[in-house]
Amino acid sequence: MRKKINLLFLSMILTLIAFLSILTVSCGTKIKEITGNVSFYVLSIGSGNFTFLEKDGHAVVMDSGVGIGENNNGDSIDSISSETFALNNGSWVTANPRDGKAITDFMKNTAGVQVIDAIFISHKHSDHYSALKYLVQEFEVGTVIAPTDSAGLEKAIRGYQPKGQMPVVDTNFSKTYEFLGGTFENLTAYSSKNVVKSLYTTDDPNANSMVLRFKVNGKTFLLPGDMENTSKVMSDKKFLKAVSSQPVDFYLLAHHGSTNGATELTPLIGNKERSPEHIIISGTDNIDGFENWSGQRNAVSNSKTPVGEVLKTYGMKKEPYVYITGSVLTETLNDFPDIVDKDNVKSTFEYKFSDNKWNFIVHDENISNGFNQQLITK
Repeated sequence: MRKKINLLFLSMILTLIAFLSILTVSCGTKIKEITGNVSFYVLSIGSGNFTFLEKDGHAVVMDSGVGIGENNNGDSIDSISSETFALNNGSWVTANPRDGKAITDFMKNTAGVQVIDAIFISHKHSDHYSALKYLVQEFEVGTVIAPTDSAGLEKAIRGYQPKGQMPVVDTNFSKTYEFLGGTFENLTAYSSKNVVKSLYTTDDPNANSMVLRFKVNGKTFLLPGDMENTSKVMSDKKFLKAVSSQPVDFYLLAHHGSTNGATELTPLIGNKERSPEHIIISGTDNIDGFENWSGQRNAVSNSKTPVGEVLKTYGMKKEPYVYITGSVLTETLNDFPDIVDKDNVKSTFEYKFSDNKWNFIVHDENISNGFNQQLITK
């Protein structure tokens, strides 16, 4: 009898050890913080998204788009109808070669990028990926993380004749990815299985957007792509729990700050006591040199309600904490509350960690001046 009890006790101990081992691995190594001297950039590219992290010459790009317009017609895109055709036929369109060169030159000469470890494509709209061709041609790229609609992506990249080896095209739509010594979370993939499954058949690429989160030297970044309130993801309890699990320090407003963006994320990631330090609208209106990259949209003008939600949730601060990458009419800009930085529009923003501290840096370079310092007249 004692022998049986001892064996049962031993079995229970071994089971507990195994459980604790799994728990330790999942809790201790699943989510890693990026450390060291790092810069995070939000490029001023019109109504689109192009952001990247740089560390020791290596980069992770999170969306690589250029705003849609008459100058964004490199291979095929010059209208919404062309974009629809591309989506329906597995095509991946590209930005104008001039824009592509301006961006890659900025990455090399200003940001010091030598190699791209990974490129995330949040969803299949060209204002989030249209510079992909020039990135794989100018840099050695390790991995391209595909959105749920990845039809034709690998074929397109091969056709670009990449520099070095062909990048790995990851179509798994995983919860986590490891780059630059840290973890990048795809919070959209935390949704329930049925919701994730539905993302492969929806007609709206915005509703499929990866909502990316990562942590660098104590600061948490959230990039929601073009996620919208109407997406099934936004009502999924598992997704909402994942989003609200930690406060955010750097927040890129969803869908270029538009009213149909996922404004319901705003109250989930902070409050007046613990709010984001920097919020950026990556968009522009159809004015003042940005006409060719606005897609005839008034993205910034349409962001009054989302900015109002930010003010309501986080309140006023001593300094402005909402920034706009593109151009906006003066009278429209003046209508915004004082949480918006009205002096540094049409700018590329850098969040830089060096000498054990964070600095927020404003670059005058933008897509309108070709990211060329010599053309700046400010």
